Amino acid sequence: MQTFLIRSVEVIDPRSPHHGQVVDIEIRQGKIHQIAPTGNIDQQGESMEWEGIKVYASPAWVDMETHLNDPGNEYKESLE
Repeated sequence: MQTFLIRSVEVIDPRSPHHGQVVDIEIRQGKIHQIAPTGNIDQQGESMEWEGIKVYASPAWVDMETHLNDPGNEYKESLE
């Protein structure tokens, strides 16, 4: 899996020491590897930035449009 960096993300999680801060988040192997103030992570892979759009990160987002279709309709979509 690749490494990528999400830049200038505001963290919304009252349980996190990063709550309310704007940070960069480094993802490696599909997991958060590092969270640091913006500009403090050396880019090692792809970078994601959005100009003029506020980006947020918080735990437990759920896609309400998810259709598991498993078992029975795997040809449409599966858990995998």
